[in-house]
Amino acid sequence: MIDESESTRLSDDVKEMTIAGCRVRLAYCRASHEGWIVKGTLQCGLEDQQGERSIVTEAYPSREEAEQHAVERVTTLLGQHTDRSHSRVRNWS
Repeated sequence: MIDESESTRLSDDVKEMTIAGCRVRLAYCRASHEGWIVKGTLQCGLEDQQGERSIVTEAYPSREEAEQHAVERVTTLLGQHTDRSHSRVRNWS
């Protein structure tokens, strides 16, 4: 379990990225004697259609492993998307 002072102290350990056009923010926290956890937020949509989802990983031995699992959870939330501009199927008339 993470106490508030430790969580606040580590709040600067943050990575922001864009995945599939959505803003993703990952905050890394040291779990006491258990490794690292990542708290993430995912923001998608425009203006009044914008939504936000949150994830929290379990504790992992390394920061990199916790990040990998957080990114996997985010991509699972986003689902399978196909970039139609590079599709091999041509439905032109």
